[in-house]
Amino acid sequence: MTMEESNLQKLLYFVCTCVSYNCEGGHFVLMPTILAKLFGANGGIRLFSVGFGFIGLASVFNIMLVGTLFKFISFSGFCYIYGAFSLISLFILLVYFE
Repeated sequence: MTMEESNLQKLLYFVCTCVSYNCEGGHFVLMPTILAKLFGANGGIRLFSVGFGFIGLASVFNIMLVGTLFKFISFSGFCYIYGAFSLISLFILLVYFE
């Protein structure tokens, strides 16, 4: 029995989606508190609002990027690109921050 013939694929997709939403939710809990401690109550909330606004801007940019380049780069190509960006950000995190 292959994965396509069973409900295992749907179950794994559901589990991965739930885990990713739980990981993403941590940003909305930790960041306002940390920024409020660093920059004060008013400054931290303003800084978080500006940073949160860039999430929408990045989403719009991603939609435009995928819409224009999908015919040249397949889905796996985008996975490699986003994986490379993640490795670059890990490198920057390990080298420049303690």
